[in-house]
Amino acid sequence: MDDKITLILNGEAEQNDREEAESEDMKKLTSVVAPIADKYQIQGPALYVVYDDNIQGEDGTVWGGEFLLGDREQELTVHYVKEPDDSGENLHAVPMHDELEKAESEPEVAEKSGRLIRMGCLQPVQLLGSRDEARNAQMVFACMMNDAEDRGLIWEDYESNQILDPNLHQTIAIALDAGIDTYVSTSLLRLFDAAAAVLGICEENTYPGECAKKLLEAAHNAVNKWNNGTFGMASHQIDVLKNRFPVRMILEKKDGEWIADGPRLIGDLRMARDGGIPADELALEFHDAVAEMTVKMCENIAADASENGIRVNRVVLSGEIFGDDILKERTIKGLQDKGYQVCY
Repeated sequence: MDDKITLILNGEAEQNDREEAESEDMKKLTSVVAPIADKYQIQGPALYVVYDDNIQGEDGTVWGGEFLLGDREQELTVHYVKEPDDSGENLHAVPMHDELEKAESEPEVAEKSGRLIRMGCLQPVQLLGSRDEARNAQMVFACMMNDAEDRGLIWEDYESNQILDPNLHQTIAIALDAGIDTYVSTSLLRLFDAAAAVLGICEENTYPGECAKKLLEAAHNAVNKWNNGTFGMASHQIDVLKNRFPVRMILEKKDGEWIADGPRLIGDLRMARDGGIPADELALEFHDAVAEMTVKMCENIAADASENGIRVNRVVLSGEIFGDDILKERTIKGLQDKGYQVCY
């Protein structure tokens, strides 16, 4: 057989394999939300929060922190303002004044359609290793810190306090730049891993979900401190950091999707830990930050849907991370306080 024909056939086979794998992963995504939708017999538009792990998304990244606008009965269409493309040969060209006015007055509007439309997610982060096995939480933490550093969110020598080994940091930065054995993830579970590592609570998953489990245990300890009046009562906190704002997640809208900045949160956790805030109290703040982000994300997406004539008052919480009772309870309360019907 002609080598060129063989190459084409092999390429088609590889493409078919990729499409089949992606199809299976999208079936997994649907299988996560479908049982809850069936349980509550949801009809019409709803918001689906998917905090699961290791789902290959439509954009080729590993999903696990997703916000989807869906309707089981009909296809939805959402219009959004598309951000200008700053790539290409005209990257450094300076537009004439009238061209600039036209660009500002006539923004490009795009649309996306489907029965499940992604409207938000966690900040995509490049991680090292295999998507099928995430054991080293310290490495996940290092990758997120690298992401925050690349985006100018870290401005100090954060390896000086030995939380992150300098040699590990340098090695990981080189590997990420080279794209060696990497994948891009929006997984909330990986964010839990990074939080557990930066707080010194757990640095390796010796079994699936170990870091998340120990982070939850630490947060429960902080809840007990809150209930008995000892939360935030360390002497150095009272004297030096009593006016500190709790850590929170920042949301930003890009091309019609809301992005929650996980690496920035991890950087803030590290600085708070450096400041002497107890790890268990920061574990609880982390849970509060994720719950608050979830509620705000749903509010923002519901507002965007309303602008497109789609009324949403139901939120479906799905995925294994909602086995975390603190996250689940605080998220549900926050959504219900905003008037949403919550299904989980």
